[in-house]
Amino acid sequence: MFRKALAAAFVGTALVLAGPAGVGAGPAAADQCLSQSETWAAVQKGQAVEFSRFYGRLLGKVDKVLGAQLCDAGGHLVYEVQVVVGGRASTITLDSRSGAPY
Repeated sequence: MFRKALAAAFVGTALVLAGPAGVGAGPAAADQCLSQSETWAAVQKGQAVEFSRFYGRLLGKVDKVLGAQLCDAGGHLVYEVQVVVGGRASTITLDSRSGAPY
């Protein structure tokens, strides 16, 4: 029960930080997203964790995860995650190492 509440709070915080429109809102909007090969290299170097580690946290808390991309947000690597919540598409931004809202 505690895990579900914690996960719901995690996703709720991420969605609030994403802003009212959700897409590209706020200062966390990424400057440039990495290619698949650049993403793999960043994971291999320990600069990011594979997104699959965070995917499970989102399941059941959002209607659908549409995709995720590793991006550079002012020198900090983040995952820009496209989700559907309540029938509306949104983008949430997660820290690439911890999965915490960014």
